[in-house]
Amino acid sequence: NNTFSGSLPSEIGLLDNLLYLNLRNNVLNGTLPSEIGLLTNLQYLILDGNKLSGPLPTEILRLTNLTQLELSGNRFSAEEVDEVVVSLGLDFSCNETTVEVKLTTDDSPDETKWVITIGDGSVVASGGGYILESITHDEKVCVPLDGCNFTLFDQDEDAGPTVEITRLGKVYQIDGAFTNQVVVDICA
Repeated sequence: NNTFSGSLPSEIGLLDNLLYLNLRNNVLNGTLPSEIGLLTNLQYLILDGNKLSGPLPTEILRLTNLTQLELSGNRFSAEEVDEVVVSLGLDFSCNETTVEVKLTTDDSPDETKWVITIGDGSVVASGGGYILESITHDEKVCVPLDGCNFTLFDQDEDAGPTVEITRLGKVYQIDGAFTNQVVVDICA
């Protein structure tokens, strides 16, 4: 949302230690440079809401550390984007219950983690290891039907992270106003 315009320069490939690239909702145009494939440490590539077009470079398949790829709202072929998503293993299917967790980190992201447990306290899904402040992470996990207890941990006693949890079409929210941990029954 910085109203950046123009095309992505080929020099972007020089940022070989880059982990997170978020250029969402700008006015970038042109094609994605093949040098994007040099960013092999990249975990998040967020380019949605621009005017990028043309074929996706095959070099994008070198981004095997990606956990999130957002390309919607551009002029790429949907089929081509789907092929890249599948090739990079970013597609998601679940034979049990899908839970989507949208967590926006606070000023101390490394102190934030979450777990989903079943009745006996066994952890069936978890998240954490966040490193960037004020970034929304969108994660999908597959849990058993009785994976009902979502616990959010944050060591700071200031305003914590905010979370939106979606399970079976129902949305649960945590507003960041809690101390150390909060538990939400996501089966209620």
